[in-house]
Amino acid sequence: MKDRISTVLVDQHYDFANSFRSTMALHCPEFEILAVARTANEGLDIIRELKPQVVFLDFNLDGDSATDLLDCFPEREFSFIALAHTPDMKIKALKQGALEYLIKPLNMGLLVGLADKIRMARESQSTSQVHEKLTSIALSHAGGFSVVELNQIARLQADDNYTKVFTEDGKRYMVSKPLKDFERRLPENVFVRPHKSHMINMFFLKRFLNEDGGVAVLKDGTKIPISKRKMSYFMSAVKRFSLVIRK
Repeated sequence: MKDRISTVLVDQHYDFANSFRSTMALHCPEFEILAVARTANEGLDIIRELKPQVVFLDFNLDGDSATDLLDCFPEREFSFIALAHTPDMKIKALKQGALEYLIKPLNMGLLVGLADKIRMARESQSTSQVHEKLTSIALSHAGGFSVVELNQIARLQADDNYTKVFTEDGKRYMVSKPLKDFERRLPENVFVRPHKSHMINMFFLKRFLNEDGGVAVLKDGTKIPISKRKMSYFMSAVKRFSLVIRK
């Protein structure tokens, strides 16, 4: 047998999770089920810790939890398979980058060859990746463009379809790209988005305050709000970053 594919399931339905484990063990032994998460927050922590090659993700999670979870991985290192009870979210899942969209209960015929499809997708992704470490970024603005070192960027702030980029020396650039574009491009181990309108460079984080539901204070005194649904993600990012800078 080829090397097994490390796998995590994020699904809120207890009965399906048990059925999934037994089904995959019997019919798709190529998949090694590392863990099962019941919520998006739990899934976030498990994926970051175990770094699976593939995630089976329930798109019927409460609200937009499935897409919120995916948004936490702008530079996704795993393939994901969307799971749902109906076909109505297929377009949404595919736009998010789903390799496959499976309707529950799982059809064994659709699972045939899925492991090979995942392997091919991952091989294609790895050969197309740029291996050079990103150290600077070109910021286009009304006057042309400026090349800025990443370690000089303190924070970014959404402004409709534009983004304000603030640097350590006090300069501010207005860039005609949405914040989500920067989230996909900037290294996620350094740049964290604790709120839909804000992204911060963790090297500029000074302290955390419990006021107003949670506030990140930067070295220059700027206070960045942390949204309730991003709190777990932010705290996990702080722990990971603390480990990185201690190495």
